[in-house]
Amino acid sequence: MEATANQDAPEDLTPETEDAFVAPEVREQKRLSRKPSIDHLKDGVLTTDDGLGGTMHVPVFDVGDRIIVERHSQLLPGGPWLDTRVYLVKDIVDDAGLVHCWDEELQHYACMAFDRPDVQRIKLPPKKGNPFRAPKATDGKPLQNSSVSQGDSATKRKGRGRPKGSKNRPKEEIRKERLERREAKKR
Repeated sequence: MEATANQDAPEDLTPETEDAFVAPEVREQKRLSRKPSIDHLKDGVLTTDDGLGGTMHVPVFDVGDRIIVERHSQLLPGGPWLDTRVYLVKDIVDDAGLVHCWDEELQHYACMAFDRPDVQRIKLPPKKGNPFRAPKATDGKPLQNSSVSQGDSATKRKGRGRPKGSKNRPKEEIRKERLERREAKKR
């Protein structure tokens, strides 16, 4: 008799029910693989010395700006990652260290503590583009616009129509080919 990998698993697994039969470590790795990287972004909060032996957290953003917040659990051991969201800042309460935000995607308000870097990392998104995609390494070269053809890239471009530099065929040649095709069809 042949043994299967998991005899208790039903035959018709769906992606939702399949996670129930996966080891917790594998499930956690799968969850963490969805975590976007924000390490390449500028910090949204500066940490300075308050002069009394402690630290002070100062937000770099203002009301109306967008911020990216990576939240971690403060109740679970190890502080696992919860989510990473883009918020629109509605109000900043410096005394309490709070930021009142609006999540445009989920359409709800949220309150973030900018003075708790162990629980929430706040970053500033770029002015345009995908904030979760790190810029490509340029090795000291300026970024080139891919939509603008320069030098050899214009000859490598494949487009529709007649190749660049080719000449029109004479009308007599075209007429002769048409006549030959018509006669070939009649036969």
